[in-house]
Amino acid sequence: MRRAIWLALSAFACVSFSGASHGADIVGIGGKCLDVSGGANANGTVVQMWDCQPGNISQQWSFDNGKIVWMDNNKCLDVVSGGLANGTRVQVWDCQPGNRNQQWDLENIFPGQIVWTGGKCLDVSGGGTVNGTTVQLWDCVVGAPNQKWTIK
Repeated sequence: MRRAIWLALSAFACVSFSGASHGADIVGIGGKCLDVSGGANANGTVVQMWDCQPGNISQQWSFDNGKIVWMDNNKCLDVVSGGLANGTRVQVWDCQPGNRNQQWDLENIFPGQIVWTGGKCLDVSGGGTVNGTTVQLWDCVVGAPNQKWTIK
């Protein structure tokens, strides 16, 4: 158990929101990667889980001052309409300074969880492991496999 906690913490130790980190995969349940659906760059494009594919631009993220930035066209991981309800989906949207819908925390008390500034965790819908499973916000649950993430 201690080894698992150390591994989770060490995965996040190399990623800091204080500066930019480029070209990282965000890996969740079932070894799937956080992915921009179809690589579309339109505001509102759904974020989903997909098989990790090295070099796939749809799965490349960087971290800059609390934002999770999709490497293509400077889009940010964004909460739809700033919703506070469980099940609120996430999307990509033009990065906007000070936009609360785009603020995330990796350095929190729950190892391996990514927490939105509104207090909810980044969550894989239903703990699904099939390609295309949507990503949403949900109440943070310590140890929930659908809320554990690693940065590679």
